Amino acid sequence: MRTTIFVVITLISLLAESPLRAMGVDTCFNDPDQTDDLIRNCIGLRERCRQEPLEPPPLAVICRARATADSLSGLSGTNAIIGGRSLVHSDSAYVIAQVLGYSPWQAYQIMIYAEATDQSAYEPFDQAGRRLMTMEEIDNCYQQSMLASDTCLAITPEVPGLYKFNDTNGGQLLHEHARYSDTEAPPEITPFPTDYFSAANAPKEVLINNLRAWAFGDRDDLCVAGITTDIVNPLSPCLENSYLNFPMFFFGFAFGDSIPFSADLGVLMINDEPGTLASSASVAMAEYLPHDPAMARMGIYLHSLADRISHHMCTDRSHVYPTAGGGFETAFDQWGCAQGSHFLWHVWEAGTDQSRVLSQDFRTIEVALNVVWDELEKRGRQLGVVEEVNARRKSETIEGLIDVLGIYDSDARLEAMVELQEIFSVRQLPGHGHYADQPIGQWLQQVGAYYE
Repeated sequence: MRTTIFVVITLISLLAESPLRAMGVDTCFNDPDQTDDLIRNCIGLRERCRQEPLEPPPLAVICRARATADSLSGLSGTNAIIGGRSLVHSDSAYVIAQVLGYSPWQAYQIMIYAEATDQSAYEPFDQAGRRLMTMEEIDNCYQQSMLASDTCLAITPEVPGLYKFNDTNGGQLLHEHARYSDTEAPPEITPFPTDYFSAANAPKEVLINNLRAWAFGDRDDLCVAGITTDIVNPLSPCLENSYLNFPMFFFGFAFGDSIPFSADLGVLMINDEPGTLASSASVAMAEYLPHDPAMARMGIYLHSLADRISHHMCTDRSHVYPTAGGGFETAFDQWGCAQGSHFLWHVWEAGTDQSRVLSQDFRTIEVALNVVWDELEKRGRQLGVVEEVNARRKSETIEGLIDVLGIYDSDARLEAMVELQEIFSVRQLPGHGHYADQPIGQWLQQVGAYYE
């Protein structure tokens, strides 16, 4: 009972408005009014926790506890963190897209929606860890119009329907993908890594295949949990007038109580407050998203796809299944989905030399970057922005990104990412590198951001 009360109180505190409102990011930015150290590792574990396996065995408990403490302090606003981003989800996708042939503006839009999928909105910071837009400027964009000024296109509108703690419409499941089973018995686990789109795996991976069809323009809308009227056909209509229960395990270091979440099935809501459905047929969505919908969809999809890979220790062992009452239930693995392990495994992805991670189960970065490259290349060919790509170019890019992501010091990691962009002839982000002193509005004009 005491554990249950703790879990519920912790969840409430996390869902409350906080400066960071996210987890899983690796580069965090501090409030300059509180500290001179503006850039930090979001989870600041040192080298003895940045290896796998952890020896001696008690070290695993210590590292999980410290990773969780760091993560919860950022989420609940008990430290100086005011923002952050994932160099894995954001900067890496930004680099890969441009190397493939996407324009800097297209790559930027992909990046900001990939990051907003974690944080429910994107807020730009410069290379020194300072905000590029004031909170007043951002609020004006939200309250008046996303085209209210020439800087509003640097951010996304608020998209809380995609947020990892959204417990009302299934947005959380974009980050924790339960596989599908016709019965209460779980489907067989496929060894990692695997092809989630293969004929054998697609019927089990209903969410990621439905999401891919939406991102690639093969369907107009995105379904809650990927559940369609014909469950094994990602192109069939979204199943409506039904429900999904998805109790999930949260804050145990290895095990923990579950919290009962549920969602009505149908078309996913991007933002339920203005009633914005994830459907291009929705006038609300067309008005709500001021960016290219093809790029926004790809950003959302690529984040979710990378999470499927990153969180596979949880989702490989979790599944959703139909009930006799016409609804759906989920069974999330208590060990693989425990947050103590989850936070620690994220530490092994960014800020950690991958040669120190021995098991393939936890070497997820290279797998994710290769899949992100492949999906951006396929979609880019469809859109006519990607031509022939040299295989060596792919390996050089991904090897360069892995080397950068493995740097422990957060400011050095960000600096190396900016330098890598120059090496690959990638236009650096606003406030970074050659554009450190350039106003963000000028950067947007130079990359061809459109205004209507």
